[in-house]
Amino acid sequence: MRLFAAVELPGPVRLGLGRRVERARSRFPSASWVKPENLHATLAYVGEAGEAEVAAARAALLPACAAQAPIAAATGGAGAFPERGPVRVIWIALEPAAALSELAAVARGALATAGVRFDERPFQAHVTIARARSPWPASWRDGLAPLATDPAAFAIAEVVLLDSELAPGGSIYRRVAVFPLEARAA
Repeated sequence: MRLFAAVELPGPVRLGLGRRVERARSRFPSASWVKPENLHATLAYVGEAGEAEVAAARAALLPACAAQAPIAAATGGAGAFPERGPVRVIWIALEPAAALSELAAVARGALATAGVRFDERPFQAHVTIARARSPWPASWRDGLAPLATDPAAFAIAEVVLLDSELAPGGSIYRRVAVFPLEARAA
């Protein structure tokens, strides 16, 4: 099982981002575009995991997430990875970045305490929308501005544990567990 903890976007937000992606496809050729139904923000990428790791992740994330309050969020501006040089990934930011970073830290802390290893690259609140098949020129960052229009507000009320199956037409995600954010907002 290829496992990760994530925040899924509500259907209307996914559709809105899907429309942005359609408008951008011609400007960014030779890319692998994320299907609207797969749009999400990864909090912690575990990778290949066995049943023991899945059980440990479930047991750790349930109380950790329950102690967190839902987050009022919104899509933000567009950006690219890496920050400099040729572009490999296009993304849409999620706001408020600080609240999402805190949620990622809680999820990662719970996984670490449970002994579940995950990719420790720094978290950045974003939704990947495309990956370059071969790097695009750095100057193409200038073409990202139209992707940042029409911010969409939504509530983050749960964290999901997802299994990702690689397939020829793009990844297929399956929910393994759902962890509601149940604390009252301060």
